[in-house]
Amino acid sequence: MSRKFKYYFNSVRPTAPENFINGSNGTFFRIFTEFHLIATHIKSNSVLVNAVLVFRWTDDRLVLRELFDDFELPKEFEPWLPRVRTSPEPHIVTHIFEFNINETIAAEQRV
Repeated sequence: MSRKFKYYFNSVRPTAPENFINGSNGTFFRIFTEFHLIATHIKSNSVLVNAVLVFRWTDDRLVLRELFDDFELPKEFEPWLPRVRTSPEPHIVTHIFEFNINETIAAEQRV
């Protein structure tokens, strides 16, 4: 992993072709998003939500040919992540996974 991240800049958005949608209105960056609602709790004047957001995209700079199993990236290696803004801002815990089958990066954010 340290060799892959030696020249990796997480401020640069991945440029893999499968990350883009081309249409008559232009070209747009695509991130597959899943929302898993785990539980809700109703309190006076508010609803507390326990949920998981999963974002998936391809980062061709992090292809690991020798990877045979999916794994969670260690905290010291931080890939490019989409910026997500919510209102109000919740406490978010992020886990980042790399999948060897389709070279996909997934960021799981527990809200």
